[in-house]
Amino acid sequence: MEWHKEQFGITANGRVVNRYVFENNFKTRISVLDYGCIIQSIETPDKFGNLADIILGYDSLEEYEKDSHYIGALVGRVANRIGKAQYIDGPFLVKLDNNEGENHLHGGSKGLSKVVWKAEPFQKNNSVGIDFYYRSPDGENGYPGNVDFKVTYMLNNKNQLMIYTHANTDKRTPINLTSHVYYNLSGEASGDILNHFVMINALKFLDTDAQLVPNGKLNFVIGSPANFSRGKKVGDDIDKMPNGFDHAFVINKEPGKFVITAKAIDPKSGRILEIVTDEPTLQFYTSNFFDGSLNGKRGIPYQKFAAFCMETQGFPDAPNHANFPSIFLDPGENYSRHTQISFQIKYD
Repeated sequence: MEWHKEQFGITANGRVVNRYVFENNFKTRISVLDYGCIIQSIETPDKFGNLADIILGYDSLEEYEKDSHYIGALVGRVANRIGKAQYIDGPFLVKLDNNEGENHLHGGSKGLSKVVWKAEPFQKNNSVGIDFYYRSPDGENGYPGNVDFKVTYMLNNKNQLMIYTHANTDKRTPINLTSHVYYNLSGEASGDILNHFVMINALKFLDTDAQLVPNGKLNFVIGSPANFSRGKKVGDDIDKMPNGFDHAFVINKEPGKFVITAKAIDPKSGRILEIVTDEPTLQFYTSNFFDGSLNGKRGIPYQKFAAFCMETQGFPDAPNHANFPSIFLDPGENYSRHTQISFQIKYD
């Protein structure tokens, strides 16, 4: 196990941002930034032993500061959308930053993805990683309470990336964090992901309105284009969806259990991504809004369906739906979640 630290850039307000590079015995190399807890690159070998970067991203800090797609970032306080950027909690109406039309998205315009975190790298016998810390002040983007966040990324010699998220608050507030990494297992500049084979362990997904905000209803995947329960190519039914896939799937498990959540296989490279989590939902997104106008690493334009996201999280817009599991955190309680991402290879 190896790691090193290097300066990545300086923010517009003068803060130094560092990049931390970790490598395990499988030659998997992961680079993360202390700006937004961004995972900037993941290099893994294919079935021929060739290394490639399998996630989208940028080469400069300035690009990450301007980014509106949350590429590679840790997002929150509340990931996904909160309808009309508000919720009612008891007698209180809480108004949030409306950074996507009339709605609130991924924590607001200055959410956790747009701040510099305190970083503490560590190394153990069979793992290497980093602990990130950030205090979100009372009122940030409209949220009540001072919240202390801790996020841990750990790469081990089982070729797994562990993501642990923790939070404590001094006022009741909603918390729902997720990692917003865009994957292309053929390589981040290798075309679309329509031939990727994807399995999602879910029998239901959340119904949404035209603005992709949940309306409180659950749909069965059986008989719908969103049925990945037995696995299929991403492109098999994507033309039946108006804008591709951007859906929250309810994981088929008991609450709090740690089970296989999703798997993606790229037949071309043989790379396999397997996700296990204790979160109740997974947002599957196929980069539907890319149109070639966004340039990523080495200036390469990202086209529609250039990557997929598998965002493990609580129920989106949960504060506005009494039938959804609560995402509220009270003083004295501990928010603690765990997602495991395994990198594997399928040989012919």
